[in-house]
Amino acid sequence: MRRAEPACRVYTKDNFVSAKTSKIARDLGHGLNSYLRYWTPLGIAVLMAGLLIQQEVRADQVQTGKPADSSWLGKIKAKAKNLFSSKAEAEVWLANVQDAAQKLNYTGTFVYQQGPKVQASRITHFVDSSGEYEKLEMLDGQRREYIRHDDDVRCYMPDSQVILQEKRVGAGLFPAVLASNPSEIDEHYKFTRTGTERIGGRTCNVVTLEPRDKLRYGYRLWSDQETGLLVKAQTLNENGDVVEQVAFTELTINTGIDKSRIQPSYTSTETWRTEKFEVVKTDLSASGWTVQPVLPGFRKVMEVKRVFGQDHQVGQMVFSDGLATISVFVESADAPGMAVGDATQGSINIASRKQGNQRLTVIGEAPAASIHKMADSVAFKPPK
Repeated sequence: MRRAEPACRVYTKDNFVSAKTSKIARDLGHGLNSYLRYWTPLGIAVLMAGLLIQQEVRADQVQTGKPADSSWLGKIKAKAKNLFSSKAEAEVWLANVQDAAQKLNYTGTFVYQQGPKVQASRITHFVDSSGEYEKLEMLDGQRREYIRHDDDVRCYMPDSQVILQEKRVGAGLFPAVLASNPSEIDEHYKFTRTGTERIGGRTCNVVTLEPRDKLRYGYRLWSDQETGLLVKAQTLNENGDVVEQVAFTELTINTGIDKSRIQPSYTSTETWRTEKFEVVKTDLSASGWTVQPVLPGFRKVMEVKRVFGQDHQVGQMVFSDGLATISVFVESADAPGMAVGDATQGSINIASRKQGNQRLTVIGEAPAASIHKMADSVAFKPPK
């Protein structure tokens, strides 16, 4: 599941991803790390939820004298058993979540948590006949502010007096969910209703998506009962443990929001430096790169070339199963600051290696085994 962040966002996942992840994983704070962005969770809520479930499992074991069901979703299945009545019903629910994120006016503060790392941000989203507008403000760490009109994104960095410009590529970013058609997701995830909870002052429907194989993570989603907007999301590993989450701590929908709230906070920027990053659709197979379909359900949804300055180009292929995304980046092995190896941070796994005089980096929201499997499927044969 991708975080909602424009492509140029210098997301603080730069701080989360270790120095082992190669220059791509750092430089693409103007590109790659942005795709991995938007999630904002409440650490205490996650810890408390985990403790409560553990206590309930132990209590059941004591009362029944039988081993507790420690399998994925075992506890939830025992208490809920509320599968969607049909595939179509699940598709409608997902489509409503997506539509709400793109078509409603809303503003709020959300918190992203990945392990011990926590970051707060404030988002304002506005739509009228002239298009879709969004303002995202980083409230922790280095000051950054992102202003988006449809696919045009500007990132304001007042500490360095720089404005980064780039086109947003793709949707399906928090608080949206989908990276592709809702009808495809049921093939790889099982939907379970798990009740209602109050999050950020809103009553929410809770839905858990259990993976049908071990190639992807599971998710637990909270959608506003009144509007369908996604209010909270958790990414779950094969044991059902929360590896990262994002949640609104306060949220206002369709009340007192107008376009004036989308204006940048920094107006005297005449002396600031502006950097533009070009994104061009491309066919990397023409350059000799091929990727075998080794992960069922993950299909290619984007193929572009990113241009950084005059002498640095990075090819990118994005694969998605409808919720999770995996990116394959290729560039010259001579690019400065490169490192070979693997890295893990929360739900994000990275595999970086050399192939001849080329650099391959695979990064995505999937188990490490899936990322390695994808990396092993990538081949390069210099064109004649």
